[in-house]
Amino acid sequence: AKRVNDAFISTRKKLNIAGMNQVMGEMLLEQRKALPERNLYLKRIDKREQYIARSNLQRIQYQEELKNLSDTEAYIEKMVADLPEDMRPEVAEGLKPLLETRKALLKKSIELDRNLLKAVADLDFIEKKLIKVLEQYRQLLDENLFWLRSAPVFNADNIKNIPSQVLYYLSPENWNVFLKDVVHTLQYTPYAYSVILLFIIVLIFQKRKFKQKLVEAGEQTRHIYSDGLSHTFKALFYTVLMALPLSLFMFFAGLQMARMVYVSDFTHAIAEGLMMSAKPLFFMQFFRYLCSKQGVAEVHFKWSKELTNGLNKEILRVIFVIVPAIFLTTALGYKGVSEVNGGLARLALIVVLVTYGLFYYRLLKPNTGLFTLIARNYPEGLYARYQKLWFFLSQLLIIGLIVLTLVGYVYTAGQLTVNMVQTLYLIFLTVLAQQLVLRWLMLSQRKYALQRAKEKRLEALKKADKDDTDEGDILPDFEEPEINIASLSEESKKLLHFILFVVFVFGLYWIWSDVFPALNLFQKVELWQHKGMVDGVKTMVPVTLSHVIWALVIVITTLIAGKRLPAIIEILMIQAKVNSGNRYTITTLINYTIIGIGFSVVFNMLGVDWEQLQWMFAALSVGIGFGLQEIVANFISGIIILFERPIRVGDYVSVGDNEGTVSRIRIRATTILTRDRKELLVPNKEFITGQLLNWSLSDPVARLKIPVGVAYGSDIPLARKILLETAIENERVMTDPEPRVLFLNFGDNTLDLELRCFIENVDYRLAVTSEINEVINRKFNEAGITIAFPQRDVHLDISQPIDICLQNEKL
Repeated sequence: AKRVNDAFISTRKKLNIAGMNQVMGEMLLEQRKALPERNLYLKRIDKREQYIARSNLQRIQYQEELKNLSDTEAYIEKMVADLPEDMRPEVAEGLKPLLETRKALLKKSIELDRNLLKAVADLDFIEKKLIKVLEQYRQLLDENLFWLRSAPVFNADNIKNIPSQVLYYLSPENWNVFLKDVVHTLQYTPYAYSVILLFIIVLIFQKRKFKQKLVEAGEQTRHIYSDGLSHTFKALFYTVLMALPLSLFMFFAGLQMARMVYVSDFTHAIAEGLMMSAKPLFFMQFFRYLCSKQGVAEVHFKWSKELTNGLNKEILRVIFVIVPAIFLTTALGYKGVSEVNGGLARLALIVVLVTYGLFYYRLLKPNTGLFTLIARNYPEGLYARYQKLWFFLSQLLIIGLIVLTLVGYVYTAGQLTVNMVQTLYLIFLTVLAQQLVLRWLMLSQRKYALQRAKEKRLEALKKADKDDTDEGDILPDFEEPEINIASLSEESKKLLHFILFVVFVFGLYWIWSDVFPALNLFQKVELWQHKGMVDGVKTMVPVTLSHVIWALVIVITTLIAGKRLPAIIEILMIQAKVNSGNRYTITTLINYTIIGIGFSVVFNMLGVDWEQLQWMFAALSVGIGFGLQEIVANFISGIIILFERPIRVGDYVSVGDNEGTVSRIRIRATTILTRDRKELLVPNKEFITGQLLNWSLSDPVARLKIPVGVAYGSDIPLARKILLETAIENERVMTDPEPRVLFLNFGDNTLDLELRCFIENVDYRLAVTSEINEVINRKFNEAGITIAFPQRDVHLDISQPIDICLQNEKL
């Protein structure tokens, strides 16, 4: 593999021309197809290791037996111990030569086993080395095939070859040979074909019944008492059965013919085409029936009829074009590189790409595409926010693959097309899993709401002395709880989307893993160098294009993880009943940690070290000295707040003349939500250096002081009694400490009383004050106690005459 790699690199340097690039691409592609499968060698090695284990066990048994035969006399005495006394000498004499012969045979067998095991071990060692060399060579091919043209640029000669290729696949001679091979296959495996054909016939004739069962399962979901997730799984099962017959027949027939050794290349090509086209046929048929009238998407997932009908029609169009094109491309690809690179195969591949391009166009086009309905229903979703970007990328991908096919990179375009189609299937399966989990959450929440409705109804009947009412009379009176996907908790949705995102990423990795070796070429593109430690020696380390790409991936991953992972941890802490302040502190610190680690890895990967950043920190220190003091002070204060926690998210605080609930703590400032529902941004420095009143720092309990002024001459004991009763009757007023009423002062116009009581949470301070004041006013009016108001006495001096002046209004 190393010699081939060196020769390959040197050849490309010497003959860096398009023709040699194409010839080398075709040669390597032929060798890639001719490489033996790794699993074949692994199976042989596994069988050989099992044989070695059995041989070692047998040799140990032989050695043990030979050890027992070393003392022949004792061995013979043991064997003849159960015989009569007179027969022992004669039998012993007869056993001696037999035992000597067995000893010789055992020694010879042990020696032969030793030699055989040595040869087998050598063979095993050599074959493992061969597997390693094959893997290195396969990796070499995978690294370079993507970057080499496997065919010339599409030209007139390719178009001229199309009729001959069509005639080849329409040749009666080839199809006669194919029919003979089919008959031979049927004779070779009659039982398997009979069982599968019988099963397919049953599926075809039962299709109408499956459709009826599908409708019945949907009807069960329309009623709150009969709905359940089991009906959805039944509907999915019937959907699979309806989509299975044709694709199952194609795959099984192709598999049986591909397994046959003595069949023609034409038959093998047809078999490969059948197997390859059966997979997309099944997936597309399944999703088409999923979106059919009264199907799972419409009835169980509550998708709009406009969306389901549109998807059904689009998928049906794709089936009629994609399946024949994939069959033709695969069948042509079986014969060899020249057929794949010919006009008919490339034309079929272009037809596949154009069909998918139109499919994406009708689905993703902004404002008019089918998925616009999804964007309207979920405006905050990832698709809705970047709808134009997804549309642009989909069309760009299709155009790029068509261009690659036309300029000669047929192998590259074919592999990318297969991965693109598999990614499309993965997206649909992820959406299906998401809808199933959302439906399960919705059913669980509705079941809980129904149970609560029952309990409330029964409690109401008990209070009304209707305990004799039968429960059967109660259930029809229930108001069915309106639960839908939009009403599910945000925590449940976030957790679900995070889990599905992780599964989707692993699925993408599995699908595109065969392309990753080709990206090793980027490691050879050196951009710059930096000083680094290699095996304890300081040397210049190159930074390649691969490092830059991975750095970009890490930055994106860091930003996503910094946003999503703390939210998921917060959901788990909510379930563990951790208070809001602790949750916010933990999630914020996790966010800072993730971002810090991510960017540290990126800087290290790009060769940015402390020595190179010293000038930046020096300039930053100068900037801090001139104009960034407040910003840095607020940042440091924010860190102190997170660790010391003088305030927490959810605390009710007073800062200056403003008060409200802490809603967010950011790096520079803290957001306080006032009683007027206005967001007040307070720099973090104010909480550390200024005066702060935190009503719920260590204890959310708050004391209320309600002053009441009654008129002179009022019944003070009665007023005190009314005030105490009012406080005790309020549900939010605590009994320990108990409420108190104090007679504080003889005012100018009033007798000043004050009600003092405690409430469990400062959030209810204004509400409880209002409730108590309202009750006090009502009870004082009923008791005839007057709440005094300011009074003034006017005295007229009559020691002298009083002048009275009358003025005409008209003047």
